[in-house]
Amino acid sequence: MDIDEVEHDETSFPSGNPTALYNYLKTLNLREFLQSRPEIDSESILLFMQAMRSTRRRNRLERFQSYENAVSLIKNAQRILIVTGAGISVSCGIPDFRSKGGFYDTLRQNGISKPESIFDIEFFRQDPSLFYTYGLGVIPSNGHPSPTHHFIAKLDRDGKLLRNYTQNIDNLEQTAGVKSLVQCHGSLGSAVCLSCGEVVNIDKLKPYLEQQAIAYCPHCLDQNIFSPYKPNIVFFGEDLPQVYYDTLREDLPHCDLVIVMGSSLKVQPVCDIIEDVDPTIPQILINNEMVGPHRNHFDINLIGACDDICQELQQSLTFDDPPHLYSHALYDTNITQITPYGQPTTDVVFNFSRQRSSNTDYDFESETDFEDDYVDVQPTNAFVLPEPLPFFHSSIYIENKTRTSHG
Repeated sequence: MDIDEVEHDETSFPSGNPTALYNYLKTLNLREFLQSRPEIDSESILLFMQAMRSTRRRNRLERFQSYENAVSLIKNAQRILIVTGAGISVSCGIPDFRSKGGFYDTLRQNGISKPESIFDIEFFRQDPSLFYTYGLGVIPSNGHPSPTHHFIAKLDRDGKLLRNYTQNIDNLEQTAGVKSLVQCHGSLGSAVCLSCGEVVNIDKLKPYLEQQAIAYCPHCLDQNIFSPYKPNIVFFGEDLPQVYYDTLREDLPHCDLVIVMGSSLKVQPVCDIIEDVDPTIPQILINNEMVGPHRNHFDINLIGACDDICQELQQSLTFDDPPHLYSHALYDTNITQITPYGQPTTDVVFNFSRQRSSNTDYDFESETDFEDDYVDVQPTNAFVLPEPLPFFHSSIYIENKTRTSHG
């Protein structure tokens, strides 16, 4: 069956133009669907989806030009869809995977040429020793969420969060109190036997990981079956949980703002969420580097450490939560718009840099220090330069926003 037949098969697919078919297919667990329909040419379907995404390229909404626009969008939104990655947990002592110095980079330094193999299901079935040798590095040892986790939880408590689609497996969103949550890649809170399906707490695996020994299911060993426990996370080659597809299908038509935090946007299908949302819905990137399908995708790019940016947003939004949930210390924050040259379109990119405002050591668990040192955000002035010639960037320069301690 070729793509034309698929498009007009009224018993299974929506009739009409390719857009209708694309909108239908993007709400499915495509791998599982194609496996259940062997009569369909899966390669044609995948090529069709790729071609449709390339023709539906989203370009930034020109009306959003400032940091204040980002604050206003968050303040006025009622159904925010947030996509989070490993970058929001780095400050919790949990390494991200793909950046320099991250988990995969560490594996390469230890001679593992294909570090992604540690999370490949077929590789794990054949030789689980790679995971049990290095897997302790991804098991959370610090149960304290970051300021970014608390920021998301605050949006949830205020009824502004439609859903947090997290690619993280560390359970820190739940620890912070995020309720509207989909753990796209599972959770490291438990492990499952690959043969009998017994589920155990992840703590049962830690002694084995510390000794770099494989944890086999004792019930299966009694039957002379060597079946290892696998952490209850989605490995490469496995399908995402069905709840991901079902929930996303419900959420996409209703979100009024998209925020991506701490993600490389390189792992499908989660990275496709930002392209499946209505292109008229505003999108904000909070990340330590520019990411996305192309440079001009996000309306506002807030570049820096996620915790720094979320703490600044928390101040700008005048949340009434205790400051110690967000601030590990008092900082001076500079927000500067940067305008890279050599691109024909306008980027709205803000670089966040922070420095300790004093040498005072603060008690992170106490509110007293922060009540004594009240934090204020000085007003910001912005002005626009005249529109330059084509193929040069127009620029908005934002004066430094500086936090100052009173008293």
